[in-house]
Amino acid sequence: RLSDTFTSLNETHAFGLIEFARKYTTVCPITQSREKFEKALCSDGYAEDRSWTSMYDAISEASRQIRTFADSPIR
Repeated sequence: RLSDTFTSLNETHAFGLIEFARKYTTVCPITQSREKFEKALCSDGYAEDRSWTSMYDAISEASRQIRTFADSPIR
């Protein structure tokens, strides 16, 4: 639903997905490909150990990836 809402607008968007549990994992690097993002959303490779999370590490990594993407020529 989220990607449907964004892509229905007349603007360029990029998506990325980071999952986190004991450590964070980039499931989908930032991309403008809706298909690549939705494929990552449908993957069942989610972290198994959810007893402890590294949410702040994941947020920090997401921020780093956003800055890198914003500065890249492919944007």
